[in-house]
Amino acid sequence: TLLSVYGFDCHCDRCLSEDPKRSNYTAMVTLDRSKSGRQYPSCKEVDIRVSSVVDLQRKAQMEEDIKSERALVNSMLKIQEEVLDSNNLELHKTRCWALSLALLDGDLPLAKNLCSTIVKTQERLLEHVFPTHPILQSQRFTLAELEAACGNCQNAKRVLTKCMNGLLVTHGKDSQLYRKAELYLSSLQ
Repeated sequence: TLLSVYGFDCHCDRCLSEDPKRSNYTAMVTLDRSKSGRQYPSCKEVDIRVSSVVDLQRKAQMEEDIKSERALVNSMLKIQEEVLDSNNLELHKTRCWALSLALLDGDLPLAKNLCSTIVKTQERLLEHVFPTHPILQSQRFTLAELEAACGNCQNAKRVLTKCMNGLLVTHGKDSQLYRKAELYLSSLQ
């Protein structure tokens, strides 16, 4: 149960209607479900759709053609966005995979949108525990580069400034990464 695994009990409508004896019960639950106002599908429907994601994942991992792999990963992403909470780790990993493929395929507008969503998710999840986490700063740097590549230098500067503020705490002003960000920011002026 949630109480024994995570130390809390959830009393939202969905959790109250789920069968806690199911083996994947806790995988479906997140802390903010009752506050989100979102309508979630039934657990049976989620199980079926998540199983289809697993099949798509196997196919995508074996795919050698980037366009085909992208199509499979985008299908996974669409299903996961419909049935999983926006903070779900599997959804986050699929977004990161889709971002990598978009970058490899040169689809910068999609890469920028995916990276922006990834950064927002990381900010939401890390703001109360480690708002300067190095992975978040790395994603912010990538987002700044994508914003600039898509012609939005003002957004790139804003994101890069946030990145540099985090890098100052985690890496210091003399670090190679901070200096790289500083140099990149001056190139955007």
